[in-house]
Amino acid sequence: MAQYLRSLESPPVRLADNRAADFESQTGLRGVIEQLGRIAATIDQVSSVNCDIETRTNGTAKLVFRTFGKFT
Repeated sequence: MAQYLRSLESPPVRLADNRAADFESQTGLRGVIEQLGRIAATIDQVSSVNCDIETRTNGTAKLVFRTFGKFT
């Protein structure tokens, strides 16, 4: 069995502008989740989906989704 990894990233956003009310629009979260669903549909068996918030020293952060699947 081979491991398969697919990664999607939202556009980076400035942390100072990261208000809860407009977080989705700032990160492009809806589009990322829709893409993630399409990727998951192409994998025989999705074993896990991880979501991380990566912060950078320049004051920005982004969401990173990773899907793992197994092919037989």
